Amino acid sequence: MELDNETFIIIPERIQRVTEIDWPHRAIWGIVYAFSCNGGECWLSVDQIAERIHRKRRQTSSMIQKLIDLNLIEIASFNGRKRSLRITEKSSFSNVQFSAHVQNPAQQTREISHISNAEIRTTDARKSAHLDNKKEEKEKKTKSVRKNNSGQRPNTIDECREYFLELGSNDYESFWNYWSSMGWKRRAGKIVCWKSTARNWVLKNKKTHEQSVDKHKPFDANSVIEWATK
Repeated sequence: MELDNETFIIIPERIQRVTEIDWPHRAIWGIVYAFSCNGGECWLSVDQIAERIHRKRRQTSSMIQKLIDLNLIEIASFNGRKRSLRITEKSSFSNVQFSAHVQNPAQQTREISHISNAEIRTTDARKSAHLDNKKEEKEKKTKSVRKNNSGQRPNTIDECREYFLELGSNDYESFWNYWSSMGWKRRAGKIVCWKSTARNWVLKNKKTHEQSVDKHKPFDANSVIEWATK
């Protein structure tokens, strides 16, 4: 198989280890390097680079800008209409150490183990921080719910009985059973303050009782005559 006419893009290990970018960014870096090697400049347009990495123009432009922000590539020149790119000294091949040629297998193993352990520690730290944030958010939400629900209902029937005794009423069981069956909700929504509802309950029962007494009160003719002659 003949490969003389093929173009190869080589990505150094240093670029592959940059965690802020993924493979399309690395492919763009390799394209810029391939077209700007030997001191040249890459005059490929954004559309031409996008076509090579199979991405949309806007995505490609954003990835190029990210590489510029990370100082992996830079703008070599700009003629008012078109800009040229090139890799920076920070990411050039001259500064890249090829561990496969310099180090022996034992050194490579120690380096890889060190990197892996560092990545594991970083991942664990991120997971721990995420869990702590999630726990903190849950606690805040629980406190908020408790605060919002603090006056919606009595915690126990004994608390309800004590407050009814303060109001001079013994009708706490009916109150408790009725609103418990209703889920401590009315048509407009949840009860905001159960104590105010209890006061209205006692007042309503008192009025109902007074009306019942007046309804069954014996007929008094003298009272009717007195009212008619006023």
